[in-house]
Amino acid sequence: MPGLNYKFLEKPKQQLLCPLCRKPLCDPVQVSTCGHHLCNTCLVVPTLLSVP
Repeated sequence: MPGLNYKFLEKPKQQLLCPLCRKPLCDPVQVSTCGHHLCNTCLVVPTLLSVP
């Protein structure tokens, strides 16, 4: 499961959340073409599923 499943004392800042899973970034990667930051799992798993 992507993202971090921890309870935080304060709500994490928006820029620290993955735009796909909406959880704090876990093992973040940056997409070179657009500059977005995503969880590694959010980026890799859909890519692997789309390969024939």
